[in-house]
Amino acid sequence: MTLCSRLAICGLLFSISMPSAFAGAPRLVSFQGQLTDSVGVRLTGTYSMTFKMYTISSGGSPLWTEAQSSVSVSNGVFDVELGNVTPLTLPFDTQYWIGVTVGSNPEMTPRRKLLSAPYSFWSDTAFYLAPGASASGSFYVLDTFTVSGSNFLVSKMGNIGIGTLNPATKLDVSGTVTATAFVGSGANLTGQKAWITISKCGGTAPSCPSGWTSYYTYTATIVAANDCGSSSNKTWNSCYKDF
Repeated sequence: MTLCSRLAICGLLFSISMPSAFAGAPRLVSFQGQLTDSVGVRLTGTYSMTFKMYTISSGGSPLWTEAQSSVSVSNGVFDVELGNVTPLTLPFDTQYWIGVTVGSNPEMTPRRKLLSAPYSFWSDTAFYLAPGASASGSFYVLDTFTVSGSNFLVSKMGNIGIGTLNPATKLDVSGTVTATAFVGSGANLTGQKAWITISKCGGTAPSCPSGWTSYYTYTATIVAANDCGSSSNKTWNSCYKDF
């Protein structure tokens, strides 16, 4: 039986169900069409059909092919799920066309352009950034964000852990931290030392202020005019305080 090239793939009803923002999108395309013979009579029966996807409207080589051997047609209408036989691994990041072949007949013309719903496959990357890929613009953490096990974690509570999966504060670091400079006053830092050096003319080195500890004292002989007047030496004391 020769089928009319008018494979009236009416409406091209494509649909994809997205159960949840964090579940993998089902990679199936629902494809519905109408099959008639050469005089326009709607067919009923079981037919072998082959479906192909291209990036051009005519000619070229298919990027994906699926053969379904038992497609049920009732009063001309058939409904299949593409991807059930051959997995749909295309990225859906460009325009595609579908070509349909019934039995041993030539591929129907024209090919049908895929519309918006199948391209929602591409939105899968909004939930799962591909390894090695980069992103720009604002980045939002809706839940816990972890990098390589316990190396780095951002919790949905706003705490950041480096080397720990259970950050108890806004920044919780498990390990040694090296800082080349302070940002801000450093008033709330812990495990740090503050240093001062005090001096006086003559006699022994001055005492450190209350709460400070002497680290090193030294005396120098004065050989030139200076603010010590008649004193022949000046003493210094380097003091530190833990925070």
